[in-house]
Amino acid sequence: IKQVKIELEQEGVPSSSLREISILKDIKHDNIVNLYDVIFKDNKLWLIFELLHYDLKKYLESIPDDLQLSESLIRSYIYQLLLGTAYCHSKKIIHRDLKPANLLINDDGLLKIADFGLARVFSVPLRPY
Repeated sequence: IKQVKIELEQEGVPSSSLREISILKDIKHDNIVNLYDVIFKDNKLWLIFELLHYDLKKYLESIPDDLQLSESLIRSYIYQLLLGTAYCHSKKIIHRDLKPANLLINDDGLLKIADFGLARVFSVPLRPY
């Protein structure tokens, strides 16, 4: 669950939240986090996502120095990242913030791209991003 505080005197809902909601409502892929619901209550916006227990950054930091990820798991993560990215690009979406903290994983080795707040939908002619 992602909570966004809304300052009613200011500009309202942050543009990054609107972008993320708009993009995630229109795409569905096994390697992209699912947005289930959006709730506005008590001047807060709640984005309800599917549950994945770790982000890749925290997971990698939790591994003891004397252990390593297996080569097959690394290949699987890279492959899943490329599948999700290729799907986004096929839908004319540029994520623009791919990093380990925005890659969610579970205990079964599933990887999903998250945090589309900086994403952009592009068209031709392409503006420089």
